[in-house]
Parts: sequence; C-alpha cells; structure tokens
Amino acid sequence: MDPKRDDPKLNEKNLKLKEKNLELREENLQLKEENLGLRGEGQRLKDEITRMKKGI
Repeated sequence: MDPKRDDPKLNEKNLKLKEKNLELREENLQLKEENLGLRGEGQRLKDEITRMKKGI
C-alpha cells in the first residue's frame, strides 16, 4: 500500500487541484476563442485601412 495514496488530506488536496486545473483549462480555451476573434477583427480592420489607402 502506498501511504500517500491512502492519505485523505492528500486525496482532497489533489481533487481540489484537479478541479482548479479544469477551471483554468476552461478559462484558457475561452481566452483562446476570444483571441481568435480579436485577431479576425484586427485583420478586418487592417484590410479596411489598406482599402482606404488605395482609395477603393
């Protein structure tokens, strides 16, 4: 038997860390989505500026 595996305090701490990890992963995915949206908006604005400079 592994005493570390059977320690209820360590198990509880591990579960809390796993939960926090999942929350951070979810937040990371949301930020990545937001980042992609902002990149798309930035590219759209750059294209619009280019068209304005060319007088299109």
